[in-house]
Amino acid sequence: MKEYSKREWKKIFEDSIMDELCDAAYYHRMATMAPDYEAKDIILNIAADEECHARKLMDAYEGLFGIRYKKPALPSPMVKDYKRSLDDRFHEEVGAYRKYEEYYLASGNYRLRDMWFDIMHDENRHALYMLYLKNKCCC
Repeated sequence: MKEYSKREWKKIFEDSIMDELCDAAYYHRMATMAPDYEAKDIILNIAADEECHARKLMDAYEGLFGIRYKKPALPSPMVKDYKRSLDDRFHEEVGAYRKYEEYYLASGNYRLRDMWFDIMHDENRHALYMLYLKNKCCC
């Protein structure tokens, strides 16, 4: 298991917050392309989860490092094809699950471990939703 320095943890939190904010924006854009109400509802709920993850990470960041995270301007996400997005997001969510699993295992702080654990499992659930929507839409 890798051990991270305080400086590395700071960068991990900053990158994770940005990832979650970008993912939320992507899902909001993707929801506009959803083929039906159920798909739109699922995608918007995932966007809300990602926003919640960002807030939890920002709160932890402030507690750990004594400074507020300053949100940069987010790029406007480009979603060209709904079906292709389902594939892409599946792989992104699985990658996020693995990343957060690593942070969970590396964290010695129980509150942080709980946070990483919760986020990790949300990302796994999101990947499953992408498979469900792909099967519903494409098969």
